[in-house]
Amino acid sequence: MIPDADTVLALEPEELAGVLLSVTRGKMSKKSKSRGRTTHGKIGRPPERRGRPAKGRITKLATGMGHGFIQAGDREVFFHRADLIEIKFNDLVVGGAVSFEVIEDPVSGPQAIHVRGPAGAHD
Repeated sequence: MIPDADTVLALEPEELAGVLLSVTRGKMSKKSKSRGRTTHGKIGRPPERRGRPAKGRITKLATGMGHGFIQAGDREVFFHRADLIEIKFNDLVVGGAVSFEVIEDPVSGPQAIHVRGPAGAHD
């Protein structure tokens, strides 16, 4: 039971802490029931991102940070090691050909996803 405002104002600090803790615990238990659920209410993976197919060559690798850049035509596209498919980050070399999909992020610019190694790329 949550006390009314007059009762709360009359409480000592120690008593008030107990009331606030019980109210907080009640909210947390309701909130924790929704963890792991998507917006449509089912537990599962988010929808797979799809982008525009492209090919290019790796121009920069930041091995300590796990990301790099690919030159695709006249622009440079960011990629992260988590977006690699069928190739390991440590096997990549500057100048190596890759194929990928480009998504446009309105904040950070173009990003490469589903990056594949030389087997599916041009020479």
